[in-house]
Amino acid sequence: MRPSVEEIEITKAFRFEAAHRMAKGYVGKCSNIHGHSWRGELSVICSKLDEYGMGIDFYQLDQFLNQIIEYFDHKIILFKEDTELIRLCDLSKWSYVVFDDENPTSERVAKYIFDEARLYFRESQTDCVVKSVMISETCSSKCVWSEDV
Repeated sequence: MRPSVEEIEITKAFRFEAAHRMAKGYVGKCSNIHGHSWRGELSVICSKLDEYGMGIDFYQLDQFLNQIIEYFDHKIILFKEDTELIRLCDLSKWSYVVFDDENPTSERVAKYIFDEARLYFRESQTDCVVKSVMISETCSSKCVWSEDV
């Protein structure tokens, strides 16, 4: 007989406002700077309940997500080789975030948050692992980034 293992999925929603553009080879409307009300969800899987009956305290999820919101909110998300726009941001003292390898798509934003969450929750020594990050940049489009946990 196999021992029973609990699996509790806990999800916390978040949002931030940010602009971006697709500068790396993209031809189309999204090569122009445009903004979104980004919405997301972070889902973690916990293997057991603690002494309070929680897989993880939502406060812990908030602690991480507040860092993500602070990082992206009201900034321009750019590809590192978008040098003219980066120069303009520097001259104008506009806040921005740079992605090293790719255009700052919803997929790349979701992966960034996923990777940061995985590191954060490993270091927090909880019994939870990151399951997925969902990012929606419009009311009709979303992506979900997940990997084997």
